[in-house]
Amino acid sequence: MMPLLSLRNPQAYGLFNFAWAAGCLIGPLWAGMVNQRAGWGTMTLTFGLLGIVTAVPTVIWCGGYAFTKQNGERGNNVENAHDGQNAAI
Repeated sequence: MMPLLSLRNPQAYGLFNFAWAAGCLIGPLWAGMVNQRAGWGTMTLTFGLLGIVTAVPTVIWCGGYAFTKQNGERGNNVENAHDGQNAAI
């Protein structure tokens, strides 16, 4: 009998939960410390820089630019959707 989930899915789920919980713990601690020592502007600057720095590996690991067509078309084709509606009328 084949397992319902592959071995990678539970590990990915666990890593996602760990990252989410770590962000919920570290984010407020970091924001409070930086805000108290350097002010609101520096706090928002550090979170902006963190977002840019973490976006780079996310784009790399997720396969590149999100809007490129790799294997056929992605999403719904608006023109084809309208053709189906007109045919039903």
